[in-house]
Amino acid sequence: MDGKETPQAPQKAGDLPQSHNMLPDIVPELDSLSVEVLELLLDEAEDQDIFREVLELNRDNPVILRLIYSHANCPGQIMNEVAGRLGLPPRKTAELETVRKNWEQQKAAQPEDVRQERLATRIKKMSMGEKIRVSMKGNKEVRSILIRETTKQVVVGVLSNPKITVGEVEAAARSRTVPDDALRMIARNREWVKNYAVMYNLVSNAKTPAGIAIGFLPYIKPKDLQLMDKNKNLPDVVRSNIKRILTEKKKAK
Repeated sequence: MDGKETPQAPQKAGDLPQSHNMLPDIVPELDSLSVEVLELLLDEAEDQDIFREVLELNRDNPVILRLIYSHANCPGQIMNEVAGRLGLPPRKTAELETVRKNWEQQKAAQPEDVRQERLATRIKKMSMGEKIRVSMKGNKEVRSILIRETTKQVVVGVLSNPKITVGEVEAAARSRTVPDDALRMIARNREWVKNYAVMYNLVSNAKTPAGIAIGFLPYIKPKDLQLMDKNKNLPDVVRSNIKRILTEKKKAK
């Protein structure tokens, strides 16, 4: 198995629901999240996008504006824009760089397991709606925690995150705990299933709906089909189709 791109397998529309249809109406927007949840998003920000988005949706909320202004990881341009709205003095670039450097050093000094545990504890306190919104906006560390949630809408939210990587999708496609709807969502994404590892993981995952797995079988390499043929965890209908394809290939030689 390798990561080479392959043609997309045929897919049945009825088996592949749109992601937005799986997200409930209770998901709060960024202008209605609690200070604690917004602080987590800012703490885990990978770039300035989330700061800009929170600002745009909370321009008239002094509590959130002060949260942005006081955050050590806030980009200088956004911080000074907020300062103007609050009537506070702008902060000098050198001062901002020092504050940010100290903050990053403090984060780096924390043992990884301690950091993960604290982050998981903060996430655990959230409502389902908050978890869904955070799953759609959070960084890789946040996504790595929420992808393990048992609520399918949260997992779908993680897969809807625009910053999710192909590596994360590969892991989700391989997971035995990811909900069926999430596996359907992965199978529906044309870009993701161009990656052979994603497609392979979907087919070899016993949780993947049989109709989807069978649709990808013609694109699986013979040597990988032979391995899958020995996987007794796969549904019988999938294994019977694997045997049929292998037999046809053998006769064609």
